[in-house]
Amino acid sequence: MKYKRIYIEITNVCNLKCSFCPLNERKPSYMTLEQFDVILDKIKGYTDYIYLHVMGEPLMHPLIGEMIQLANNKGFFVQLTTNGYLIEKLRCVNDLRQINLSLQAYSVNYGKSIEDYLNTIFSVTEALSEKGTYVNYRLWVQKPESELLLQLLSNIILLKSKKKIKLRYLLEIFFILKKMNLFGLFEKKKRGVVLVFVLPYAIILLF
Repeated sequence: MKYKRIYIEITNVCNLKCSFCPLNERKPSYMTLEQFDVILDKIKGYTDYIYLHVMGEPLMHPLIGEMIQLANNKGFFVQLTTNGYLIEKLRCVNDLRQINLSLQAYSVNYGKSIEDYLNTIFSVTEALSEKGTYVNYRLWVQKPESELLLQLLSNIILLKSKKKIKLRYLLEIFFILKKMNLFGLFEKKKRGVVLVFVLPYAIILLF
């Protein structure tokens, strides 16, 4: 039997304490590179895609770059989900198939402005995109910052589209869009922007 994907939790440690995540009461742990190597050999043939996240923040692992490279060398396509606060660690990483950014993790309580948070994320994801990585921005939880996040995100995407920068972006919004004029944000959209309605409360924007 071949599985669509296999999740590997390389660490159960997270740098944030988001209200929408369950409390992790396990002992903090980081998988060694040797353990990771053994796991990759054991799952070889069962899947082509591995996801380096379950409960922990994968970018907390000090060897995240080496793990991505090792998995790629063994023929796996690597994807991961991150809250984005440590994304600079991926700037020079190659061969990452997809990165999912959980933008709902942003909070003013973490000591970073929303503009700095998004600018850092876009700087790194643009570098990754140029190397073939698919970038998926997620807003799955409605918070006080959600509308501003979406507004700033749309402005940056539209600016890059005007500069004819090739984008490999996917934006997922999974909350009720109360009083949010989504079409107003994208009324100046360029050709190539596709709006796909999936559910009444889910909109996926493909660029």
